[in-house]
Amino acid sequence: MTETKWQAIEHKKEIEYAFYFGRRHLMSGTTHQVTMTGGLDYFITTNRANVAKQALNERWFIEYLEYAMRWGRGGKRNGVGKKYALCSSRWLTEINQWAREKLEYVVLDEQIGFSALKYVSPHGIVYLMSSPILDEWHPDWMFLLDFNHIKKAYLNQRDTKLLVGVQENDRDGKKSLYRSDVGLQVNFEHAHGIVNGILV
Repeated sequence: MTETKWQAIEHKKEIEYAFYFGRRHLMSGTTHQVTMTGGLDYFITTNRANVAKQALNERWFIEYLEYAMRWGRGGKRNGVGKKYALCSSRWLTEINQWAREKLEYVVLDEQIGFSALKYVSPHGIVYLMSSPILDEWHPDWMFLLDFNHIKKAYLNQRDTKLLVGVQENDRDGKKSLYRSDVGLQVNFEHAHGIVNGILV
């Protein structure tokens, strides 16, 4: 049971990583074709910024939000102006450096105690949320998302399942396997943005 729970966490991390950085791909398997899912980095082509040689400050951040907050159901042109930034710890440190007095902790879901840092800009509200998977693999990335245009998609009856007893006939022991035919459906990619290249 301990191994099964631990592997479930690792499997969820792999799915989350694919949602960020997956690439659409099709290859031939042993019995049928195998498809790979595209992630946010694959689908989002506009509102991208690389800040590797940029002096970061609040003025730069507000200028980026000027066009990145514009479109989508959560965008300013739709009268809402509310989006979510999934950030590495490095990005949260950087933003806290020059926006400390404008940040406020807010609870987004009281039932599970889910909170975020609320940043109010001239172009709308950005909820800054920590993403540990970025800390582990891409600490220089931040994703600005409009959740109205993103959803999890999966093949019919093929969401995450634990397959028990998939060991070979001559294997002494039991083997289980987590399988997920899931992907990320990204609609209206202009509603989202990506920033990377911060010094780590």
